[in-house]
Amino acid sequence: MPGSVKFYLSQLVDATENFSDGNKIGQGSFGCVYKGQLHDGLEVAVKRCFELPSSRARTRRLHLDWSTRSRIIDGIAEGLLYLHKHCGLHIVHGDLKPSNILLDSNMNPKISDFGLARRYSPGVDEEYADRILGSIGFIAPECRERRLFSMKSDVYGFGALVLEIVSGKRCFSLVSGDSGDDYRFLNKRAWHLWRTGRLIKLVDSPSGDELETKEILRCIHIALLCVEENPANRPTMQEVVLMLSCQTALLPKPRCPAYLRAEIVSTHP
Repeated sequence: MPGSVKFYLSQLVDATENFSDGNKIGQGSFGCVYKGQLHDGLEVAVKRCFELPSSRARTRRLHLDWSTRSRIIDGIAEGLLYLHKHCGLHIVHGDLKPSNILLDSNMNPKISDFGLARRYSPGVDEEYADRILGSIGFIAPECRERRLFSMKSDVYGFGALVLEIVSGKRCFSLVSGDSGDDYRFLNKRAWHLWRTGRLIKLVDSPSGDELETKEILRCIHIALLCVEENPANRPTMQEVVLMLSCQTALLPKPRCPAYLRAEIVSTHP
């Protein structure tokens, strides 16, 4: 392949400190991703592949209480913040969706599948991608329409993911809802319920507990901030983590979400 560089395994072992856990930055469907530094100072991301047993369980939808869902949401937010800011490589995941979130035996989330992940340049608001990144329902409009990606593209995917976790419904559907309302995008329904003061109707099996309901509605509010049409108006993951962890932090009012007037969306131009 033109422009490709081959490395010996010994070079990668040395660069990643023998694939140490301290250098691990993610895990995908077929291996783990490690950060490393070559002798010339070049920083690299190395994917170490492995075979999966044929009996590996597929991702499935589970009925979880709010405490567990909240912990999953917090864990995903902190994982994204690590990729964007703290891992040292400035990584945009590019394909956040439920099937790319793995849960361990304690229901702790692990962001997986870095097949579409990209490094971005700090200080640059947006960069051009040679192909569209993301999956239908979770792909930010600037990625789909202009092939531009940034940290805010992941923020959009996070917001769409949170709406799914809270509602128990898919973030995009080609069929109408039970009431006959043709929302298609979950953020469209969430926006409609927000404007009409009925946001609680988005929640899957609300418990009736006042404090829990307040936390859930705040979480939906944050998700609506994340799925705004204009990426400049979306919060950073650092701000999202702060808003999730500090219940007294004031939240701005959400603005128009993406795809509000869209009817059919394709991930290809």
